[in-house]
Amino acid sequence: MTAIAAIMMVRNEEAILATTVGHLLNTIGVDHLVVADNGSTDATQKILQRLAKLDGRVRWTDASGPWNPSSVLTELALEAHRKGIDWVVPNDADEFYWFGSSSIRTLCSSTKSAGFVLDVRNFVQWRWVRRNHPRAIETMIFSSNPVGGMSDAQRLVQEGEIAFVQMFYPPKLILRTSPSLTIHRGDHSADGTNGVLGRVTGIEVLHAPIPAANDLEARISAAARLEEVESFPSIGWHLRRLLKVVQEGRLREEWNANSTRTGVIGPPRRKRWLRFDPRLRGIALKQRRFVSLAHAGIPDYRSQISNI
Repeated sequence: MTAIAAIMMVRNEEAILATTVGHLLNTIGVDHLVVADNGSTDATQKILQRLAKLDGRVRWTDASGPWNPSSVLTELALEAHRKGIDWVVPNDADEFYWFGSSSIRTLCSSTKSAGFVLDVRNFVQWRWVRRNHPRAIETMIFSSNPVGGMSDAQRLVQEGEIAFVQMFYPPKLILRTSPSLTIHRGDHSADGTNGVLGRVTGIEVLHAPIPAANDLEARISAAARLEEVESFPSIGWHLRRLLKVVQEGRLREEWNANSTRTGVIGPPRRKRWLRFDPRLRGIALKQRRFVSLAHAGIPDYRSQISNI
């Protein structure tokens, strides 16, 4: 039987983590899930402890220190190979694999490819959602059609032609394990795959990059930590850009451009219609009970959702 492991590196993801893990375990059906925690200061570690008790497939490790996901995820992938696991799924906390009528096991067991390249679709939140909480993604019922291509995404965002959530987002990967595998920052590319990566249609990664207005603050913190370890300006440019947005006092403008009040998105005078897309909401609703169990004993969980 084909063995599949999901691998993650997280920091301060208490609002969304249990939904992501529940989706990977209960819907995608991975055989193993390893989460490396990068020194979270919120309830993330408590949730991870609870998740490990709820499901024996879950294991978490302490990866405190500089933010270096490439190194951490590469080591987790190599560990999976040493344990005889066939495939790894690098996953961020705000990403949800969508296989439609297919499944990850069918995809992986029926190919000789070294891996797969999957398109990413960004989802958009209502403007009135100011604070992130465990059910915030239930109201993300619109997705954005990408504008432009990968080569001009940075220019279009930085010049204010499109909002960040409208950019053509780099693809994500599902990879066959190998002793030479290296996963690069963002999980968008890899070396040492020992073969060609195939493209698949009808399968997407649903991405919830900004589930609430205050989530921009978390992204700003991530940008600051990125600059501590990475000097090359094109790496994490979208995070670094937020530091400039804050310096110029345009954080509210940034939220307004990346959220919606009427089903349209984008900077003023460049609005485009969003696509009604209930898939992410469906994923979140399906994991409600699992999320409640994962958050059991965390004092502020009920207060976080009491006003929904």
